Amino acid sequence: MQNMVLTTTEQLQALFRSEAQNLINDLVTQLELNKETDTIPSVKEASEFTGLAVQTIYQYVNENRIPFFRVGRKLQFSKKELRAWQQAKRPDVMKIVVNNLISK
Repeated sequence: MQNMVLTTTEQLQALFRSEAQNLINDLVTQLELNKETDTIPSVKEASEFTGLAVQTIYQYVNENRIPFFRVGRKLQFSKKELRAWQQAKRPDVMKIVVNNLISK
């Protein structure tokens, strides 16, 4: 910031408003960038990200078993939500593996 001499309350208020608006604009820009990098814009990319087949992704969407959202008619996914979903499902996979080993 430059060295300034403010002579009125109005000038000080204008300076604060300007700086506050700049901070808000910076935060909005950062949030938009974070959202863009977190979004998976297609079922194919969600399939690659999760390791599930495209058909499985569609099945899970129809059954509301996977986190997703729609932009118009297009399905999209959040990487953070998919990671959390995978972490939550991981114990189920371990149970299946253990049960398969026990049953052999």
